[in-house]
Amino acid sequence: MKKVSKETLENREKRFKRKLAEGRLGKFNGGGNMVFNCMDMPRDTITPKIHPTQKSIHILRRLIEIFTDEGDVVIDPCAGSGVTLLAAKQLGRRAYGFEIKKEFVNGFKEKLAANVQTTIFNKPKQKYSQCLVSVGGE
Repeated sequence: MKKVSKETLENREKRFKRKLAEGRLGKFNGGGNMVFNCMDMPRDTITPKIHPTQKSIHILRRLIEIFTDEGDVVIDPCAGSGVTLLAAKQLGRRAYGFEIKKEFVNGFKEKLAANVQTTIFNKPKQKYSQCLVSVGGE
């Protein structure tokens, strides 16, 4: 791995903050801080494993928090297990996902969507089965 000098990092941070101030970075909720390519997150041991390359809900929640605002739409064209949709819904975003493998769509409906409550109040569980759409495929 190539070492990056402190001066280089400082220059990158200055450029980043200048672009942020000029509004050239699009939507970004990082509080003026850079997003690096490494984030420490706790291991997700609660979410049922549905897909072989399923991402941690903690990472997906953080990325959605950084790059979207409440009420925005999150689209996942390769939804797999649907964890991105769940994370978006928990953060008050609307979410749409597409998956061609019916086994993952069914896994989402049976293991994840059926057992999730996104509110602490005693309201009925929200129906997530409409979030993940199966398109052709197996």
